[in-house]
Amino acid sequence: MGDTRAPRRGSFLLPESNRLEGNIAMPSALLRAGARVACFSFPDGARSAPDVLELLDLSCDRAWLRLSTPLGAGSLVFVHLSLPQGPVFLAPGQVVSSVEDPGQAGHFTGVCFSPPLLTLVLRQFAFVG
Repeated sequence: MGDTRAPRRGSFLLPESNRLEGNIAMPSALLRAGARVACFSFPDGARSAPDVLELLDLSCDRAWLRLSTPLGAGSLVFVHLSLPQGPVFLAPGQVVSSVEDPGQAGHFTGVCFSPPLLTLVLRQFAFVG
């Protein structure tokens, strides 16, 4: 049985079937069941950035998110990754782009992690080949 708790404002519960589309350098990864993602402007989560509508891609170097509102390029953010009864990780990063989704509500936002996630950390939240 999956996690029945409602996600906090600013977070998104990822469906078990969510398949991340990778790039040539990073093959697609299957997310672990119950994985959650949130985006904050401060590491303590006191101020939440826009709601995460969808996690589109995740790699050691970056995350592509669909957010409820845009973030300015160069903005510093913290991407919070968690599992219901498992690890929690806060990844600092910088917004590289945020553009409106022409097909539905939201903004495609790229976050470049600094420092990059260790492969060990990434594997805690996604099945990586």
